[in-house]
Amino acid sequence: MFHALFRKREDEEPIITPLQKQRDLQIEKMTTFHNNVVEVVRHTDYRIPLLLGNVSITLIILLPPYFPQDKPDFQISPPVLHPWVNDEQKVTGCASLKNFHLHSDLSKIIEDIINEFQMRPPLLDLACHSNAKVPPPPFIPTEMSSIIGTLMNYGTYHPTSGMNLALEVPCCFPELKDLSVEELEHLNNDDANLSEVIDKLPIMQTLEKELEKLSVHNENLASEWKCVDQLTSCRSDYDEYNARFQELAQRFMPASIQQHLKYAALRAEEESEDLALTFLENKMETEEFLHKFLESRTLYHLRRVKEEKLHQQLLDMHRS
Repeated sequence: MFHALFRKREDEEPIITPLQKQRDLQIEKMTTFHNNVVEVVRHTDYRIPLLLGNVSITLIILLPPYFPQDKPDFQISPPVLHPWVNDEQKVTGCASLKNFHLHSDLSKIIEDIINEFQMRPPLLDLACHSNAKVPPPPFIPTEMSSIIGTLMNYGTYHPTSGMNLALEVPCCFPELKDLSVEELEHLNNDDANLSEVIDKLPIMQTLEKELEKLSVHNENLASEWKCVDQLTSCRSDYDEYNARFQELAQRFMPASIQQHLKYAALRAEEESEDLALTFLENKMETEEFLHKFLESRTLYHLRRVKEEKLHQQLLDMHRS
């Protein structure tokens, strides 16, 4: 009986909490999307080797015990210089890592960091390499050693005399790799040679090309803005002429011309009547009256005929 009870307890599977289940899902997704992930310590320590131009680095992913409730820790080895990496070689500039929460996507954070390093490759921190001892590589299981040896060049520490350390790490400055400390210090104090070395860096050459492209782009924008100014001026002239055109079109519309003829005929008729009253009051000579009266009545009849004819034409046009 006791044996059966104990056997039943042994056969029971361990209880997996929701947090552990979510942790496993995050790790599984990470290894699926990033097939070069190396597991150093199960559920805790993972490494991704990266080759960025002439720089070979390792992205270290440390998962805390209560991940994903707690934020993971991303570190870089060997020491590099990059805006996203602080003095302790921890990745702190990634926005998705800063805003990490329980449901954040670990694979997305890794992708953001890798994309940033590919767009702006980090530089090896030569000061750290020349003044600090290189720590031995972390313990790696035997079955993974061959894979890691293929994917990454880990720094090998050889204790030698003096301050020269044998680092099997690709260097951003190939021409400085074989220089001694004294030669490096001399170069550091020579601004002209140092500037020449920096100008030959691939990233600097890339930046120069980008600056040239931006300069050409700015010139094109300036030309486009000149065209925009000309277009604005032409638009202003167009609006002015269009307003003038609308005014003239309104003034010389057939209906408007008819109204003007009608008012002009009425004025001529009133003028002739005023002349007749003036003559009847003996305020005007006969010859003068006849001349002005006939002229005024003739003008009245001409305008009246034109107005009636135009009115008839408008009626015919509307009917058709």
